[in-house]
Amino acid sequence: TVSDVLQGIHNSLRTNLSASEYDALPTHQHQRRATAAYEARYRRVRGTRAYDEEKRGGLKRVDYLMDNTRFAGLTP
Repeated sequence: TVSDVLQGIHNSLRTNLSASEYDALPTHQHQRRATAAYEARYRRVRGTRAYDEEKRGGLKRVDYLMDNTRFAGLTP
């Protein structure tokens, strides 16, 4: 179902970024942008406990997207 696809996308983007994925970024600037996206993501979290958990969780695949977060839909 569409719900299954969207849940799969969500779960994949919430997966921790592996060292090899981080190293695969083409430049140090891209690595800095991914790190900045991670910092911006955990700083948006409200509540001390949730903030600390998100920060400790480290970089996630969603941070690899940097500013490219527009969802354009699904096609068959």
